[in-house]
Order: sequence, then C-alpha cells, then structure tokens
Amino acid sequence: MIDDKLLMDNGLNIIAKSDGTQNANKKLLSLLLFFISAYAFTFAQRKIEGKYYIKEKEMHIECCATDTYTFYSNGIFDYAEEGELGIVHYGKGHYTLTKDSLVLNYDLTEVKYPGYYIAKPYTNYKDYITLNLTVYDLEKKPLPNIDVSLFKEGAPKGGDTDENGKLIIKVPKTNEKCALLLTYNHESMYKVESIDLNLCYDLEFYLTKTPMSFLDIGNAIKDEVSRFKIVKLRGDEFVVRNDKKGEITFKKVEDKK
Repeated sequence: MIDDKLLMDNGLNIIAKSDGTQNANKKLLSLLLFFISAYAFTFAQRKIEGKYYIKEKEMHIECCATDTYTFYSNGIFDYAEEGELGIVHYGKGHYTLTKDSLVLNYDLTEVKYPGYYIAKPYTNYKDYITLNLTVYDLEKKPLPNIDVSLFKEGAPKGGDTDENGKLIIKVPKTNEKCALLLTYNHESMYKVESIDLNLCYDLEFYLTKTPMSFLDIGNAIKDEVSRFKIVKLRGDEFVVRNDKKGEITFKKVEDKK
C-alpha cells in the first residue's frame, strides 16, 4: 500500500508539474500574441497614405505657393508646389518610412518641361563665392553657348558656357539672394528663383532646350534624396525635421464627400 501511495503521489506530482508547464506555455503564447498585435497596431498607426499639405502655409494658401505630397500604399509619392499661376515645382519617387525616419527619393520624376537642376551648396572662407555650372541636355550631352545671367544688385554677372557646357561665375560674398537665368538663342530656357550669395554652388542643369512660357508647368525635382527625422506621427498629422528645412508639419487633406 505504501508503494502504491508513493507511486500515486509521484503521479500526482508529475501531473501537477505537467499542468504548470502547460499554463506557462499558454501565458507565453498570450504575451507573444499581445506583442504581435501591439506591433501591428503601431505599424498601422505609422502609415502616411493619402494627400498632405505643409501646415505652415495653411494661413497663406491663397497668396503664395502651397506644397502637397500624396503618399500611396505601394511606396510611391507625388509632390507638387502650386502657385497662383500653376505648378512651380513637381516631383515623383519612392518613400521609405521607418519608426524614426522618412526618406523621399525623387527617382521617378518625368521631366516635362523645361528641365531640372541639381544644386550642391557649400561654404568657403573667402570674401567671394563661386558658382560652378555645367549645362547638359537630358541625355547628359554638354550644351555650349548657353547664356547665364546672375541678376545681382547693379549689373548682371555671367557669361556663356564653353564647349563642355561649363561656366564659372565669381561674385563678392553678400547676404543677397538673386535669380539665375539661362537663355539660348535669345529664348529663356530655365530660371532659378533664389541663389544665396553667401554660399558657393556646384550646379548641374539638364534642359529640354524648349523655351519657357508664361504658362510654364514648373521645374522638375529629379534624382534628389531628402531625409527627415520623425518628430511626431499621429492621426492625420505628422512632424519631421532635417538640418536644411528645420521642422515641418504635414497635415492630411480631408476627403470631401
């Protein structure tokens, strides 16, 4: 009888131990499902699909350009800066959203008219700044004899591109901001609205050689990458920042029904 009781006790102990292991496994599974659900919910909350505008320009929407970004579920976005007379800048590409960053790669922009440019500003420690320009067509063939004019205070400064499509402009360093105009055969080809004369620039222009018109559809943003740090991402609004543009607030456009 003693042996049978011991065996019975051992059996009960084993059964109890087995039940405890099963309970622990159930708790572990429940915790795992909870974390998966929480992650899925957080990820869903971090989606930015839809059309957004830059909130800082909301109060001036009728008197200046407005920036809009449309984010699609397939990882593609469209960008447009619209002014009183139409599109000022436009672009298209892939976006990448992580828990702490947003990257906009303008790799899908189709150049419609009249072209686009890539600017790389930098500082120097001299009393003058240098603009290093290279002008190409859309197949990256150099365009010679492009007249370039920098409209600073006083007389414009500039010249013609050489056989390699290159031109160097040097002007005194100031806090002035001025326009840069490219012309060919006396036809305006491209205009940069604001060049900061406190910075040096390496500038590459890619032109269609189609003259600009009063109803220009805007300048293309192509082959540029913008990186932002996520400050806040919640509901129909998110905030990002980078060193170049500072803090920017995106507000979702409400659907009109």
